[in-house]
Amino acid sequence: MGRPKVNLQKPHTAERLLSAAEEVFGRSGFRDARLEDIAASAGITRPSLLYHYRSKDELYGQVVRRSLSKLRAALADEASAGGEFPELLERLVAAYVDFLQKHPQVAAVLLREMLDGRAEQTQFLLDEVVPLIDWIEQVVIDLGKNDIRANLAVRPALLQVSASALMQHTAGAMRRPIWGNADHTVQLAKILFLEEK
Repeated sequence: MGRPKVNLQKPHTAERLLSAAEEVFGRSGFRDARLEDIAASAGITRPSLLYHYRSKDELYGQVVRRSLSKLRAALADEASAGGEFPELLERLVAAYVDFLQKHPQVAAVLLREMLDGRAEQTQFLLDEVVPLIDWIEQVVIDLGKNDIRANLAVRPALLQVSASALMQHTAGAMRRPIWGNADHTVQLAKILFLEEK
């Protein structure tokens, strides 16, 4: 008897689990997320989930790492594309916004953890998020040294832009009434970072 045929259209179990976990963690938060719900969403049983990930903490950590890795890769592609800094800034911010649109639950997971303030998850996020922020800050400083507004505190400006986009992409039905129909994140970044000419 031969091996069963692999369905190339169906993502591997680990990938389905991570996608399901991202959705459930984003919707329910870490504390209220149930492994049974994640497993059911991925089309497997809870014991099968625990075969792949020993605990909810381990699964959560992998979800966050995978998401931040995808974000960093998207931003690195733009940073390495070259060009004048104003256009580069626009592309970096647009890539960030595009990432949040494609992965809305990632924003929800990050915001929920900041609000919940659980010590072990807070430390995990600091270990994962701070290096990404450090890297983005250095990219902007290095590539924008001739164009960035004089005396601009780059890190707070980056955090202002990223927090605005995070809030928009987790606002759900409140997004349009509060922010309007258009996304102004790129415009905000240009106002904060660039000297008026």
